[in-house]
Amino acid sequence: MKDIVEMADRHDVTARTAVHSDVVPHEAILAEVKKHGHDLIVMGVGRRPGDKLFFGDTAAAVLENAPASIVFVAS
Repeated sequence: MKDIVEMADRHDVTARTAVHSDVVPHEAILAEVKKHGHDLIVMGVGRRPGDKLFFGDTAAAVLENAPASIVFVAS
């Protein structure tokens, strides 16, 4: 996350990080979006095995419930 913030700084873009424990991951992500009024979520994901394209339960829950655009980044 430090690398992302440094990259944003180089391009005069504000990037904030947040760490939440004791919260279901997709709920923490959606709470941050709502709290700060973000319009873009960028999530690192990995494809799960199977015939259908699936990035996991957290990514699926965010995709289903997010009031913002989402970019999934897979490596």
